[in-house]
Amino acid sequence: MRMALSIALAAETSDFDDTASSNRPLAAAFSPDGGLLAIGGDDPEIHLVEPSSGRRVRRLTGHSAAVMGLAFSSDGATLASASLDDTVRLWMVSTGEAGPVLRGHTSGV
Repeated sequence: MRMALSIALAAETSDFDDTASSNRPLAAAFSPDGGLLAIGGDDPEIHLVEPSSGRRVRRLTGHSAAVMGLAFSSDGATLASASLDDTVRLWMVSTGEAGPVLRGHTSGV
């Protein structure tokens, strides 16, 4: 995973700069088939990247704080993201559309 994450981050240098604390990657998850890598961090956006090429496929926006956790559903169709904005969001991977927002947490997730 470290190699794939490095490849993806190298391709995303404008979004994730190791010297800029405001864009540190904090969470990553591979899709079940290994075809996508989801990356989240200090920037509240989530980046979906092809690990084989480092090409960004999609950018998911909706959180208002750092993304601390990511997980794909077993079929790879849905991505769950947990954030310091006290929400968990569900995303349709194929379209990037936001799904339900799970609220009610009293602190970052």
